[in-house]
Amino acid sequence: MLTACALATLDFCAVLSTAAVFPDQLGHLAATATLVTVLLALAGLDRSRLALSTLDDVPVLSGRLLLAVGFVGAAVNVLGEPADVRPYLVAGVAALVPLHAARALGYAVLRRLRSSGITSRHTVVLGGGEVAEEVAAMIRSHPAYGLRVIGHLEDGPELFRETSLGPRLGGTGDIASVLRTTDVQVIVVAFGATPDRAVVDSFRSREGQQRDVFIVPRLFEVLGARGITDHMGPIPLVRLQRHRHRGLRAAVKRMEDVVLSALGIVVLSPVLLACAVAVRMTGPQVLFKQQRIGRDGRPFNMLKFRTLRPSSAVESEQMWSHAMDQRVTKVGRFLRSASLDELPQLFNVLRGQMTIVGPRPERSFFVERWSKQIPHYGYRHRAPMGLTGLAQVSGFRGGDESSLGSRARFDNYYIENWSLWLDIKVMIRTFGKLVYTRGS
Repeated sequence: MLTACALATLDFCAVLSTAAVFPDQLGHLAATATLVTVLLALAGLDRSRLALSTLDDVPVLSGRLLLAVGFVGAAVNVLGEPADVRPYLVAGVAALVPLHAARALGYAVLRRLRSSGITSRHTVVLGGGEVAEEVAAMIRSHPAYGLRVIGHLEDGPELFRETSLGPRLGGTGDIASVLRTTDVQVIVVAFGATPDRAVVDSFRSREGQQRDVFIVPRLFEVLGARGITDHMGPIPLVRLQRHRHRGLRAAVKRMEDVVLSALGIVVLSPVLLACAVAVRMTGPQVLFKQQRIGRDGRPFNMLKFRTLRPSSAVESEQMWSHAMDQRVTKVGRFLRSASLDELPQLFNVLRGQMTIVGPRPERSFFVERWSKQIPHYGYRHRAPMGLTGLAQVSGFRGGDESSLGSRARFDNYYIENWSLWLDIKVMIRTFGKLVYTRGS
């Protein structure tokens, strides 16, 4: 976190420093510096990587700066008084020099701190084969990576003794206990005797989520650099994306939720009112509140328009309604077919209890049951629950218990690959399904 703040501060100050040469553009450069800082953070350049190279970052640094300059220039020309924006464009392009220089300086300082051992992080290698041995040797011979190997984990026979892998700390089943009882901060996965699926749960656990995980991809000798996020010399590494729903990205997603939910409530207010009147004609209760399990297992009251006839508390909590449920009223059947019964959840989104796009929330009774029966189901709760989700637009929704495994896989895929563009795609597909299909 400290490294991210330091690099972000350097980026901001570097772009703003151009105002020393172009003082008339101070305001525009301040806006540009702010936008560049956000864009670089979203691109992943705010975190410290193992291989620090300004030359590797030139395309991203230059591209994000020019994008910011173009956006601010267009905004000035459209929203402000008609003016010649050419001096600003020159100043913006000139900011390329201090931006790259600041990154080079920042990386040099980080490498020096790492090499001196001040910021080195304790590391374990998962695997015991030749690739694991090569990784450990690379770490020890290049202190600028900022890693210090303290041991390795392997399920197979201990192939290497008294080598750079260090002591054997246990097998795959011991990962969680090793993370709890040691100050390990980094895990490097070098494939060995351990099956790939055996380590997934460990990396999705609370302990695994708090560590940086780097994976040596199989067939790395013939892989190109595209899609590779880091490397140790000639060994490419894929860094698992932890905390996509925390920090700056979480703030951006929350801003998206607030804007879209508020806009939706205003635009759809006539529809909300008409639905409320129709539901009120079938009984005294308009809104239906039901406790659902949200992010990190926290319960909340989810809002829906009432579509069922009154039922007991046990029936409400432990029965899963379906399309042919006899408890559904005629008005409720129409609301469900058009997914209008879900609209009050816009208020849940506005209050921060839900998000626009994310895994759909379920009742505690089903969460407890399915977490025991379905692999990886419980990991859906690493992120906020959503009004719509990738699983739903992919055809896995409603009361079909046979599809729960697929729903969990889609939800976990969404969590681990979240981006603003993925949210946009899900929302577009949701709109398409509302227009062309009937919901359950």
